[in-house]
Amino acid sequence: MVLDNADDNGVFFHANKSNGRELLATLLPQAEYGSILVTSRNSLAARNLVGSDSDVIEVQPMNEEESLALLRARISPSQSGNPGESDEHEIALVQAVEYIPLAITQAAAYIINRLPLLSVSTYLHLFHESESRQTKLLQNQDSTDLRRDYSSQYAVITTWQISFKQIR
Repeated sequence: MVLDNADDNGVFFHANKSNGRELLATLLPQAEYGSILVTSRNSLAARNLVGSDSDVIEVQPMNEEESLALLRARISPSQSGNPGESDEHEIALVQAVEYIPLAITQAAAYIINRLPLLSVSTYLHLFHESESRQTKLLQNQDSTDLRRDYSSQYAVITTWQISFKQIR
């Protein structure tokens, strides 16, 4: 079982007696077999859900090298534009989307769907035009990635909005 974005400790550990709700954490399966994978940006919620610090695995953000490898795995060098220019544009693109794997994957899918009319450099130019253009490009509903969950619309934008809300 995957418990994704378990960021609010109160949702799991504070019962709402006024409407008869029990602790959500008590509803998680307890068995000797199987596992629950918890993802969270909140270290307190993560520790409380998994039971101890030793069971928490901190995942660091991707670095530039890893981000470029992901982008290049999606877009072959012949698809990314002029070979001499492609490296600098690829670097600029992964920096622009802040090394977020989902954003990189969606940008690559957008580019691939519009080949040969769109290159990495053209995508980057469009991306920097305005915030509304960034939102449109990152929503990318026509991605052909078979692993993408089509029931979760606007995943990158939603993820960023959650992160910004958490920071505020």
